Amino acid sequence: VPESTNGTSMSADLDGTISNDAFSITQLEFDVVPASDQFRLQMQKPSADSGPTPPLSGATSLGYVEINHDESGDGTFEEVDFRFTVTRAQLADGRSYDDVRLYRYSNGSWQELATRHDGDGRFVATSPGFSVFAVGVAQTDAASRVAPKAHSVEPRDVDSTPADNTAPPADRTDEATPV
Repeated sequence: VPESTNGTSMSADLDGTISNDAFSITQLEFDVVPASDQFRLQMQKPSADSGPTPPLSGATSLGYVEINHDESGDGTFEEVDFRFTVTRAQLADGRSYDDVRLYRYSNGSWQELATRHDGDGRFVATSPGFSVFAVGVAQTDAASRVAPKAHSVEPRDVDSTPADNTAPPADRTDEATPV
């Protein structure tokens, strides 16, 4: 990555170097603040195995990838935009591109990142930094797609005077009705 200036937006075109059968990270865009004379991005090929990171929960993983930066420089990354593609063949029945998300492992748990579908299986997601990532398909079921209607009971005043239960209600008889 070339030398940066303070607040300069940088991009790394990956052109399929970070890919598997399900997805490909095509580009990373980020700002370096303050400027750094040098820094390196360290990327691993996607894997079906989450490695030492716990498996993704709440979604079906299409693969995991670790992307970090060499901390020898003094620059920090405020935001990283991931551009990636997903093949439709990887979506299970009933799933659509609207269910695809990028997840980031941070502080001991997976965090779903805001992910936008730009059409034709192309996506953009923004992360607050580098880490281990998973491209996943959110798990939804029919119950979560249709929210049940909430039924509420309005409170009402209840007379606390004991009722006179000596006479049967008008529509009730004490005799058994033959069937």
